[in-house]
Amino acid sequence: MVVGDGVDAADLTKCLRKKLCHASIEIVEEVKKEPPKQPPKPPTKPIVCYCPQQPLLKYCKVVSDPCPDPCTIL
Repeated sequence: MVVGDGVDAADLTKCLRKKLCHASIEIVEEVKKEPPKQPPKPPTKPIVCYCPQQPLLKYCKVVSDPCPDPCTIL
């Protein structure tokens, strides 16, 4: 591949044939410049949502002993 301004394809082929004994032109095309790359966008900050904690509920039931023991010392 040969890239450059003012390169004559016929003269280039002639010079290559002298040195290599065989040369042929495959493709002649204009080199296009790449468009400038845009810088990457900075990452967005994640949205943080704070939810208040729900109170922990405990249910208790008071049960009275149906047969109270008269003896209080065990």
